[in-house]
Amino acid sequence: MRKTTVYDVAERAGVSTATVSFTFRRPDKVKPATRERVLKAARELDYVPSANARGLARGKTGALGLYSFDMLIERPQGSDLEDFATEDIFERPDVLVYPLYADEVQRGFEVECWHRGQTVLLGTAVSKRDNGSITDIAGRVDGLALFPNRGTDDLPLARLCRSIPVVRIGETDGELPSADVICDNEGGIAALVDHLVDVHGVTEMSFIGELATYDMHRRFEAFQSRAAERGIAMGRPLLDDSTSFSREWLVNLCEAI
Repeated sequence: MRKTTVYDVAERAGVSTATVSFTFRRPDKVKPATRERVLKAARELDYVPSANARGLARGKTGALGLYSFDMLIERPQGSDLEDFATEDIFERPDVLVYPLYADEVQRGFEVECWHRGQTVLLGTAVSKRDNGSITDIAGRVDGLALFPNRGTDDLPLARLCRSIPVVRIGETDGELPSADVICDNEGGIAALVDHLVDVHGVTEMSFIGELATYDMHRRFEAFQSRAAERGIAMGRPLLDDSTSFSREWLVNLCEAI
């Protein structure tokens, strides 16, 4: 069955294609009687306006993109940490389990776009060097936000920043012409150290995690600085590659704290 076009609607309603376009894009610019005639013809022909065509007419798509790698790095529920440490993080993704912050950021992004009347286009890498999918989504949106991850190391970010506005979440290096949204790592870590010292009387601390992202580096540096200010002993300040620790070890650590 042939798809109904704007030309079919224009012929049925006895108007120009420009009038049909204005009826859907700028209904306030079309006379009520004419607008109703166009809408009636569209209903009779089951016509659905093309978002791509409207975007070409305006020079904008009306959509913003959110690109993420983080949905692909979590282990399946119930698996052991030792097993996860040997897995290829892009080999068998479980998109039902991923960091909570990614879910919260995505929800906030969608809600804000809803308030502003903009569409959200979500994109996810299928491999570590999946440049094609991010350039594809970038070509269909007016702006792009992306989560940090080692998977972004090979992305053509400089080229993307020259074509559309790019926002990086939790990452910055000062070299790219992008907008960077980062959290108060120093203040948060200082508050945590102070809480452990003042409330729980902790006298020795270590930092668990690998320094793979901008945020983790800043948090570790802030931890070292604040711990030194509070006179905290740091026999092993950095316990790197947290996936090497067993589930039992982590449970015991949390119970001890």
